[in-house]
Amino acid sequence: MARRIWLAAGLAAALALSGPALAAGLEELAGDGEGGAWSGDFPPLRSDNDLETAADMIVDGDLEGSVPVLEGVLGRNPGNADALNLLGYVHRRLGDFEGALVYYNQALDAEPLHLGALNYLGYAYLGLDDPDAATEVLGRLQAICTQGCAEADDLAAAIEAYAAGFPIQ
Repeated sequence: MARRIWLAAGLAAALALSGPALAAGLEELAGDGEGGAWSGDFPPLRSDNDLETAADMIVDGDLEGSVPVLEGVLGRNPGNADALNLLGYVHRRLGDFEGALVYYNQALDAEPLHLGALNYLGYAYLGLDDPDAATEVLGRLQAICTQGCAEADDLAAAIEAYAAGFPIQ
């Protein structure tokens, strides 16, 4: 139940940052190796009602079910960085790190300053046991967030946790 609350709250924060770049927010660095998601309030999504439907499905644990919904969003708007980022998140959470990289990079092609996609790209690299690439992504986040931001702080903490031997998903 607590994990579901964290996931719901966290997904909300990602959606709250829907300005120029939807930020995926903070991953819970749980010692049990299961990542959480984002934290914050749940505002309406900005571009497609199906994004909200997919987000609800992800919160409810229906990762596989959210894929065709997100693909529908992309069918109507192929460059929707938010949908691409969520597809990357779903693939990463399902253990398909290579597939996640594809979606995160597509999100960044569509929106180069997408903080959430950058944050999760770093997580995907950690999942692939490539902390150097994750550190490079952290540098990109820090260059964008000159006053600091949750995504950079979160990825820095994930890199530290990875170095300490905690599993990152």
